[in-house]
Amino acid sequence: MSSTWLTALFFGVVALVIAVRHYRQGKADTLLDDHARRRTGGEADRHLSAWREAHRRLRDGDVEGLRALEAMGQEKSRLRQDIVTSICAGLRGGVELGVDEQWRHTLQDALVRHLRPGPDFWAGMSLRFDDATLVDLDLRGCRVRAAGFARAELLGTSRFDAVTVTGDAEFDGARFGRLVRFDDALFARSASFRGARFTGNATFDGMRVTAEATFSHSRFSGRAVFSRAEFADSAGFRRVRFGGRAYFTGTVFGKDAHFDHTWFRGRTDVNDALYADDASFDGTLFGRRVPPLAAEPGPA
Repeated sequence: MSSTWLTALFFGVVALVIAVRHYRQGKADTLLDDHARRRTGGEADRHLSAWREAHRRLRDGDVEGLRALEAMGQEKSRLRQDIVTSICAGLRGGVELGVDEQWRHTLQDALVRHLRPGPDFWAGMSLRFDDATLVDLDLRGCRVRAAGFARAELLGTSRFDAVTVTGDAEFDGARFGRLVRFDDALFARSASFRGARFTGNATFDGMRVTAEATFSHSRFSGRAVFSRAEFADSAGFRRVRFGGRAYFTGTVFGKDAHFDHTWFRGRTDVNDALYADDASFDGTLFGRRVPPLAAEPGPA
């Protein structure tokens, strides 16, 4: 056997050994990758299962489901808005749906824990309370990105003192029972209370709105206090009914203020406010004579 043939055989065997080793290493790597994927997928499945179970228990009114979601939110910030939205959803609908008052307080208290600056604060949350029923809501000192309370029923006393909303706030068509306070609240963008109903006294003492504000077509049955409030942009109070006393002592209107076709039934000091631009009072009524209701809402 020639040396040339032996040399070729030797290198062929070496190449085969190397190829087998590469194949075995590749197979091992594939098995490890599959195992890792199965393990990761299992964890993801477990997290998803826990997430779904917590939501199911929350919908059933189980406080343990609420606590589980809060714990997940504390651990993973990306879940927080979804959790807040789910809690808000649990407060929608009337009490006739069987959700008792104590459970509503539990859900509201959970939100406050994470919306009021402190160790458990969740920054940048948006509230979607449209069509919700809230009982003695207390958001004093809370900070949120946006607030939606359209057509919400706020029973009992509602507190928004020193609340900060960095985005838009909407309370259109909301109904407030008894006392509601927005003292020293800050709305960094627009605030709309169009068509809202205030059954008891409502105070906005020291409230600040940096963009457009509107209370058009709203109704105040008790006192309405806007003393020291600041409206940096235009403020709309068209076709508002002030059934009790209306206080605007020291109120600052940075741009136009519109009180057209508004009715002040009780005593008012609207002339004591400070107006930077024009203030319109076309068709405004003062006294006890009841004006006719507008058939359709007009412009804000």
